[in-house]
Amino acid sequence: MVSRTNHMRRVWSSFVLCSIVLFLSACGGSDPSNSESTADTQDTVTESDTSNGTENSTNSTDEPNLDSSSTSENTLPNFSNQYLIASVDSALTIIMGPTNDTDGDVLEYTVSPSSQVQTTAFANQIIYLSDELNTELLTINVSDGINEPTTFNIEVVTTPADGNLYYLSENGNDQNDGSSLELAWATFAKAWTILQPGDTLIVDDGTYDETLMPTVSGEAGNPITIMAKNRGQATIQKTVDGPAISVMSDNSQTISHITIDGFVARGKGEYSAIIVNSSDNIAENQMTNNIIIRNSGAFGSANLQNVVIFAIARTRDSLFEDMWAYGFGRKAIQIYGSTRVTARRIIARYDYWDGSGYKPNDPRIGFAIYNSNDGIYENIIVLDNAPDPVGRNSASKAGYAIEGNVTTTATFVGAKGNGWYGCLSLDNDRNGLYSSGISTGTNDNNTIENFISWGNYNGMVIHAYTTNTQIVSGTLGQSTNVGVRINNDNVSDTLFDKQFATNNVSFPFFIAGQGGFYGANTTFQNNTAINNGSGADIEASFAPTLNYLVSPTMVDGKERGGVIVNRYEDGVLTDVPLWPWPNEAIIREHMCNSEDLTNTNRVAANGAGWAPKWCESGKSLTNYVWEYLGNTIPTGIYP
Repeated sequence: MVSRTNHMRRVWSSFVLCSIVLFLSACGGSDPSNSESTADTQDTVTESDTSNGTENSTNSTDEPNLDSSSTSENTLPNFSNQYLIASVDSALTIIMGPTNDTDGDVLEYTVSPSSQVQTTAFANQIIYLSDELNTELLTINVSDGINEPTTFNIEVVTTPADGNLYYLSENGNDQNDGSSLELAWATFAKAWTILQPGDTLIVDDGTYDETLMPTVSGEAGNPITIMAKNRGQATIQKTVDGPAISVMSDNSQTISHITIDGFVARGKGEYSAIIVNSSDNIAENQMTNNIIIRNSGAFGSANLQNVVIFAIARTRDSLFEDMWAYGFGRKAIQIYGSTRVTARRIIARYDYWDGSGYKPNDPRIGFAIYNSNDGIYENIIVLDNAPDPVGRNSASKAGYAIEGNVTTTATFVGAKGNGWYGCLSLDNDRNGLYSSGISTGTNDNNTIENFISWGNYNGMVIHAYTTNTQIVSGTLGQSTNVGVRINNDNVSDTLFDKQFATNNVSFPFFIAGQGGFYGANTTFQNNTAINNGSGADIEASFAPTLNYLVSPTMVDGKERGGVIVNRYEDGVLTDVPLWPWPNEAIIREHMCNSEDLTNTNRVAANGAGWAPKWCESGKSLTNYVWEYLGNTIPTGIYP
């Protein structure tokens, strides 16, 4: 057992790939012969005890000598994004970078507003006050007053202060005490016999053939944290059938307060890669709860049965962020029978599902909400969903689905009180978004805000039993059929406001059975439509200019269309930039992996729509989305 306070520096040296002090060279580019000086620099970033209300950092009051040797070039240093860990109720001193640029100009650092950040006497230092368990992204702007300013991010994860640190390695031994990488355990099974609320397990790089399946819980304010030492470098890849990550409750035990961070999950056989679940018809107070999974990806292996790649079912009060899901499975992600679940900054793609062991023509979906209430789904991208396999006809497939039905396994009926904020549906076979309930399972009181559907068959379909839905500020374009289709079957009190429909092959807005624009059960206001194949233009003078798909230039006071530039947090639009997309290099490495694409039939030889356009582009996700309409990405999006 290792005390967190006494062992914090070892943790930082394990977690941070580069020095927290940001040198002039990018991460990974330093001379190995200089490792001793790099280690010394890491020790200048320390945790302090603030129980007496004052900082007690081991840093000296003298400004660190971080200046690089001068060169003849007047350029800004290169800065890399950083990922740091702090303990709750501590003060973390962060040296953001050198005081001067390469020719001696003084650098000015500006930090995005945060109640957790305090300035110091030194312009290149800040103090981060970790007074609660959270994850915060700090955006740092750097200028020398001459060159174009640059930005980078520092992500700070605050974990419990009183817990213990343990280690797991593929070269470990369960007879060890787990106190260091040199004395690491070998299996999760061993870890669960020791871990207690507030403890953290660090998992070394490698491949693990064992399901990560918690058997004990954390507590409120003291979760059990399972974290990859290096994000994306610890893979759980099963060789026998089963999920890679499984968090499961039943009537005899509720699993709660678990945080899982930084893994690649690859299931085996007819199982989800990641499943967070409770037994059928469980009472809400016994559901799996307070689970956080972040910075992790899922590759699906289920081709025959009704299996979701990343499945969340009968779960409450949980968070899933900065993730990706693709591969074999009927749906990439589904939240079923759950309440108060937040999913944010997720990339999803349906690739392939034969379905011959179930109902082969059932809908194939990128991101589905099914009989779930009061959820928040923000800054999600579903793109490049594949066509149907030969002999299959999944007519109601979609990038996003809002589904309500009567089932024997869910606690709730219908999808109610949910919100989709700043989401993108791009180049998906069939519908960008599809909403359908039934008479006893109505989709009610949902909000869709800043939603962009582009390059789908229908931009959006409101099919049946959808009520009190607010659809505000959206872009619906380049659909091969209509921008919006409303089937007018028990659809009531639905509002379309500030929509921009353009370049759709048929109507911008279509009410089935009426062949026109307005329907008795639908309110349209402040909408614009231009350049569609059928129907007249609507308020064309207020059409925004679409140089960038996610950032239209709008007419002041007559705003139309969706904007996806800044992050949403808990349904509230912030001033924190969404781009560059977090973890995009890791995500592309996996979702565009040639072996996975070949195995899931996502190759051009299979015909139109099979090769994912993003992967074919060779671009980062940020570049691909921003340059989708043919214009060069604006300066300042990347640091």
